[in-house]
Amino acid sequence: MTSRLTDPDLLSTLLEPVHDAAAGVVLLGLLPAIHVAWADGEVQAGERARILDLAAQSGLADDPVAMARVHGWLSAPPTEDELHEAIRELRMVDAAGTEDDATGRALDWSRSVALAAGGIFGIGAIGREERRALDELDTALTGGAGAPKNGRPSRAAVVEVMRDVLVDRLGDDAVQVDRAPREVPSGWPQPSPHDPQRMPPAVFGVPEWEYAEYMDTIVGRYVRSVRDEWWDVLSLAASSSGVAPMDDAELSRLYSDTPFSRLLVPTLDAADEARFRGVIAGAQGPFYKVDLSHFASWSPLPGMHIAPTVGLFRAEGDVVLPLAIAVRDRVFAPGDGESWRRARYFLVQASSVGLVLAVHPLLHFPMDTVIAVTREVLPAEHPVAKLVEAHAYLHLPLNYGVMWSERSVAHNLQREVYAPFPAKAEHIFRGMADVYAGLPGNSAYPGFRYPMGPPAFFGEYSRFLARYYEVVLGFARVVAHATSWDDDLERWGAALHGLLPGFPSVAELKNEDTLARALAGFVHTVSIWHSTDHHAYSEEPVTRVPQRLRVPEPTGSDSEIPPSAWLRRGDVLRQELTRRMFYEAHTVRSILETRYGFEEPELEHAAREFFEALRACDRKQPRRYIALERIACSLQF
Repeated sequence: MTSRLTDPDLLSTLLEPVHDAAAGVVLLGLLPAIHVAWADGEVQAGERARILDLAAQSGLADDPVAMARVHGWLSAPPTEDELHEAIRELRMVDAAGTEDDATGRALDWSRSVALAAGGIFGIGAIGREERRALDELDTALTGGAGAPKNGRPSRAAVVEVMRDVLVDRLGDDAVQVDRAPREVPSGWPQPSPHDPQRMPPAVFGVPEWEYAEYMDTIVGRYVRSVRDEWWDVLSLAASSSGVAPMDDAELSRLYSDTPFSRLLVPTLDAADEARFRGVIAGAQGPFYKVDLSHFASWSPLPGMHIAPTVGLFRAEGDVVLPLAIAVRDRVFAPGDGESWRRARYFLVQASSVGLVLAVHPLLHFPMDTVIAVTREVLPAEHPVAKLVEAHAYLHLPLNYGVMWSERSVAHNLQREVYAPFPAKAEHIFRGMADVYAGLPGNSAYPGFRYPMGPPAFFGEYSRFLARYYEVVLGFARVVAHATSWDDDLERWGAALHGLLPGFPSVAELKNEDTLARALAGFVHTVSIWHSTDHHAYSEEPVTRVPQRLRVPEPTGSDSEIPPSAWLRRGDVLRQELTRRMFYEAHTVRSILETRYGFEEPELEHAAREFFEALRACDRKQPRRYIALERIACSLQF
């Protein structure tokens, strides 16, 4: 006897209502697409073929009643009443949860029909009438362009994001200049081809095995970020509404308690005192400035803005309070309405770009020279060599990729969807040079000096780093004490003294504590300080620390512009993808997993005590800007 649920005739009868309902939903979804096809007054051959293909793929080909409706609409356009009823029912289907995103599918079908009209590779295929019809449908089906539906952004908002990215790509006339030498004679540091006099030495001799591991671990992660997180990033960008709200309290928090505090300078130069004379006269110090003057030489990409900006703050305990902001030659204060609102964000944008592209790189590229000279001069079994090598994991290939790869985010080629900055590479590398070499007469640009002590800038963020520095220094003192001075170490010290500003001379390094501080400066910089900077900066939403602005500089008589016009959705996509790929702390080997390979019992014991001291320091920190387990042993992101 045939089972009731497998009897073909009975099963067909039972499923008729389901079939009719499903066919009805498909017809509802096709009607808006047919409406779009009629937008220019006639249905093109490609549009007709696409509609019939969608009907067939959806199971309507064998339903004569349904296909008669489709052919009828292809012969004469649906009425306005039919369209409005279809939209109403599609929204009811979504609300009932009986179909998976019926409105979204209708919009997708409508767009695919509009694209079927022609064009080249899908660019230019959608005419003005079809685009207007699509926008009207999106508003009707989702409640407005950009409005999230069921946690998802509207199709029109997604299209807007991709349009922004495409416009940037098509407008990019930058040409990649490959400055890396074709032949690398050795691993010895070379003058930087970007700027031999004003940039740190460059290291081109990266071992093939090390570069292969970098490609597998780091670049592999970049690829996975794009592949696995693309929809999340696109959804966030499509749902964004421009820059985040920013008041004076939020501005104060950024500069008091995040990596932005690195930019605070306690010395006001004569130019600052003249610029802010009226403000200083009516306020009580101590005063700090945030000076991004080097952006005066930048020419932003079309439609974007960035300006030389100087902020004046007053300190109260562990908090700095904004008093005034100078954008070029104009000074603005908290009572200046829309102009002050813009000035705040021009300072934040300049700080965000300056921190990432000029200040933070001081933790990266000068340390290449320490690794390269150590490898070239010291025997592998030397205690100093083992200490440096343990904290050099993936460092050189990562920095090589950042500085010299044509697809590096630092080159900011707009064909790369993760290129978020507001200017071409020539400006980016000049900014690095300005901060590394310094700008005479400006206390905010003293130039790079090799770190021989703990970080010493304003606030708790600095103290967090300094507490860890003391732990690193204690370990480095044990290594220095166990190191016998010899000719190799003398050559090592002499080379680094000649290549890096502020590195001690050979005579100074013969003092055990000076040697310990030189070693601690390297270890602390490439592990704790670098990881903390990345993690703490990446915790800030990209709409709060934007690297692009689309609103003009303040003038003093500015009209209010909505936040959505300050930052495009495509800008948000680029910076958010960059944040996830490059700024977040994706640790491969943590500092607690550092492999020193010491053979001396006292150094093996010192390494174990070092790890315990790090754990104790972590437990005692008043605030954890990064969890100890996430601190990498070296540059890994």
